[in-house]
Formats: sequence, C-alpha cells, structure tokens
Amino acid sequence: MLRRSKVATTSVASGRVEISHAAIASLVHGAVMEAYGVVGMAPSGLRGNLAYYLRQDDPRRGIVVEMDGERIVITLYVILEYGVRISEVAQNVMALVKFAVERALGMSVAAVNVYVQGLHFSE
Repeated sequence: MLRRSKVATTSVASGRVEISHAAIASLVHGAVMEAYGVVGMAPSGLRGNLAYYLRQDDPRRGIVVEMDGERIVITLYVILEYGVRISEVAQNVMALVKFAVERALGMSVAAVNVYVQGLHFSE
C-alpha cells in the first residue's frame, strides 16, 4: 500500500534516518535533468498547473514521491525534445533515477513511473 507521508524512514544500527520527500525529489530532479532528451518537468496536477501559470516555479514540479513499505515509488511527469526515441529516453530516465536514489539513500526503489506530458520543438 502506498503512503503519502512526508518522510522516508530507514533504520540503521545506531538509530533511525528520516529523509523528506522534498529532499528525495531534489535528488530525482538532478538525475532527470542529466538524461539526454529531457528538456523539463511538467506540472503533475491542478496545484502544479496553477503555480506554473502564476510563475511560481517549484524545482520539485512534476515529481511525486511515495512509499511502498520500505521501498520508494517515484512518478515523473516530463517534457522531451522532439525527435528523440521516447521509449529509450524514458527507460534511460528510469535507470538514472533508480541508480541515483539507491546510491545516495541506500534505500530500495520499487518503481520509477515516467509520464511524457509533452514534446518541445527546437527552433
């Protein structure tokens, strides 16, 4: 069952570590923006759309972090460059995000879901 709590928790020998979803989203954003073919993140809901149109830019826009027990589920809403192979870029994003989060946090990633919300046409 997915939880929408505000922190991811892991236990270590000397205690407990809590990592905010905002921190995880910042880490994910960095990994996504390194992927070839990704030009940006798209708003994921009504609140994100309103902030986008009101010019209140949020670096976590288009990233949803949820917990599935001890594992992390990440959902991404991306905008890709026109002309790239969409399935290849999406798979690359999945692999980059999974690797970055597992390496940085030492927690398992259950899934990385990528939703392509649009294509950007270069001039």
